[in-house]
Amino acid sequence: MSFATFFWIFFIEIGWLPISLAVLWGIYNLWLLRRQDQFASKREWTLLAIDIPSGNERSPEAVENMFTQLSGAHTTIGLLDKYWFGKSQTKMSFEIISIGGYIQFLVYCEKNFRDLVESIIYAQYPEAEITEIEDYTKNAPDKFPNDEWDMWATELFLDKSDVYPIKTYKDFLDASKHEFKDPMAALLEAMGNIKQDEQIWLQFIISFTGREIEEKGAKEISKIVGEEIVSENNIIDKLIKEILDVLDKVGEAIIHLWKEEEQEQSTTDFKMLNLKPIQKTQVEAIQNKISKFGLMTKIRFTYISKKGMLSMPRGVSSVIGAIKQFANTSLNSLRPETDIIGTKARYFLTKSRLNKRKNRLLRAAQNRDNWTGKLPFVLNPEELATLWHLPIELEVRAPLLERIPAKKTGAPINLPIEQISEENKLPSLDLENKSNSEKSNNLSKQTDVSPPNNLPLEQ
Repeated sequence: MSFATFFWIFFIEIGWLPISLAVLWGIYNLWLLRRQDQFASKREWTLLAIDIPSGNERSPEAVENMFTQLSGAHTTIGLLDKYWFGKSQTKMSFEIISIGGYIQFLVYCEKNFRDLVESIIYAQYPEAEITEIEDYTKNAPDKFPNDEWDMWATELFLDKSDVYPIKTYKDFLDASKHEFKDPMAALLEAMGNIKQDEQIWLQFIISFTGREIEEKGAKEISKIVGEEIVSENNIIDKLIKEILDVLDKVGEAIIHLWKEEEQEQSTTDFKMLNLKPIQKTQVEAIQNKISKFGLMTKIRFTYISKKGMLSMPRGVSSVIGAIKQFANTSLNSLRPETDIIGTKARYFLTKSRLNKRKNRLLRAAQNRDNWTGKLPFVLNPEELATLWHLPIELEVRAPLLERIPAKKTGAPINLPIEQISEENKLPSLDLENKSNSEKSNNLSKQTDVSPPNNLPLEQ
């Protein structure tokens, strides 16, 4: 029998089954994606600008509390809602943008969750101002290639498994001097250094997930310690295990292979004591990360400029260098993906492929798409608060960062009001029919009024 005949017979008998299952699975996923797009198209979105209070001294811990409270947006989705109606968890995008060097902090969310977002922000920053604005991405070029604009974009992803944390704001605290060096200073300085016809978009798109990171982190700790990882057995594995257990008991009863049972002593503590310093650091860091709930995160970095003005050192390298502050070589770090996801093409059809990538990344940034490109990874509130938080006034001096010039407070309740009688009223001034000397005399008479003694002064 020839190979071609054998292959044809095999395909007719059984080979068609896996191929058919693969085709059906692909068709189902395309249908499910369409249903999800239809469900997402019914959602209404809003973009909120946050003006930070002047003299802000709140640490990133306040923003960590914000992300923790946002867990209230997580909803339970049933199988019918998920696989038939295409319902999914809501997403939010916390953004830092620079338009010509003007820096603004933004939050992109569903209109249904606007009250939740505002209440959480005001709870931590009572003096902040939140304003609904028009989406800035609409002013971007529609399509590439473009005669006026150029673009560079990428995604940032983790070097290692997402159970390993990045360096957080707590690592920037000098315990001996009780000083906090805000890492946001370098990032905002880099973003504020661009030219007038340039834009930088840094988007942290989050969606809410369950506690899956706990199991994943526990397995990684067992791997580091050297414990045996017990995997979940299927029905066949359980049946085989039961048969082997019965055979072991029968053999033990007949042959008496084990006359005395030796008690097993746990070696977990011994293994922990013999871990290397870097392994102990990893175990503690993983335990700290999985102790807090996780948020599925997608980070996009987009740089747009007029054609001929695109500068990699000014618009890309400086921002990526500021993000490298959060790297910990023994744990995890963020790095850009330029070869597969970014705006780079090599070898063949480079121009057409490059423009397709630019258009795909531009649409993803405009729609805050959390699935285009690489799969999202898990960050906890502490990590997110490190990457996106309102800067501390004492540390950050970005000149074009939007701030509220002064704190707004209401008038005191017991403020006295001076009652002026009819006879003590100042005469009205008819400046048009009086000489300059009369005007000056009347003006000096009008303004020479001493304040009351009991007027309270603002401390």
